[in-house]
Amino acid sequence: MQKYLLLSSLLNIVVLCGCADNSRSEQTHIKVAYDKVIVSGQIGLILEKTDILKKHNLSNCEIKSVSDSPDIKSYGDYDIIITGEAGPLTLYSQGMDIAIVACLGYGGRVGLAVKPDSPIQTTDELKSKSIYYLTRPATGRLLNDWLNEHGMTNKDIKSVPLDEPGLIRKFLSGTSGVDAAVLWDPILENAVRNKQIRILKEGPYWQGMAMKKKLIAGHPEQAVKFMAAFKEAFWYWISNHEQVNQWYAEQEKISTEIIDQTSRINLNYREARSIKDIRLMPDQPDYLESLAKDAAYQYANGFTPQLVNPQKIINAEIAVQADMIVK
Repeated sequence: MQKYLLLSSLLNIVVLCGCADNSRSEQTHIKVAYDKVIVSGQIGLILEKTDILKKHNLSNCEIKSVSDSPDIKSYGDYDIIITGEAGPLTLYSQGMDIAIVACLGYGGRVGLAVKPDSPIQTTDELKSKSIYYLTRPATGRLLNDWLNEHGMTNKDIKSVPLDEPGLIRKFLSGTSGVDAAVLWDPILENAVRNKQIRILKEGPYWQGMAMKKKLIAGHPEQAVKFMAAFKEAFWYWISNHEQVNQWYAEQEKISTEIIDQTSRINLNYREARSIKDIRLMPDQPDYLESLAKDAAYQYANGFTPQLVNPQKIINAEIAVQADMIVK
């Protein structure tokens, strides 16, 4: 009788644990936002157009491209955000409980540009000049870095918010009345090819992926599956770059040759020879250094209410687990 009771108790524990695990790993509806710029833009299209998510049992994912600058008002409902390097820092500082789970590598270049016939020849001539730029993302921080080289900051110029797509067209056509603009690839390279701009300074920027901690804690299997699916989509892009870049070129109305060239700044795209070569670990030293600069810039300029320590919101475990299941 005692043996029976012991066996019964053990079976009850197993059943209860199994139920808890099932409850914990039950599928939930996942909302994913991705930035339309190169790299994240191509991979986002792959996730939308192929059956990769379905293969990973993630048919419950809702994928949407978002072009707004990261802000909790526009991104707060999303569980996974794939965007430029500074975006997750902004969202975290605004109260979004997220972790940075992946670094995609470089997402193109940012360039400080003037019109070809502009009398401005160097960055030190920009004092008191008007400049179009996105203030909060890494584009604003890079501009500030370039101005710092000449003893200036963003406060020494006339900032003109680049908050409407039509403003870039006005600048490129020469009808904006603005002296300079901070642009990004592929728009930057396309404008150079069309002799619409002259670049004064340029530099790369990173892209990353953030997940809500609620998703990671409550549905860890789905979080890992999404990372694995994302890595498979990345490899699909590398293996089928002509097809995918054509999709993206048609969307952006820019040549596939320019899309391919500007994408090659990304080390994974340029050098990966198998899916195992794709590095998405978020704790890469250069990436963390850039995040720290972004955080300091955002705080110093009042864009975030607190100084965010990027190291404290890095979660490398999701990428590690995904690497174990991709083939």
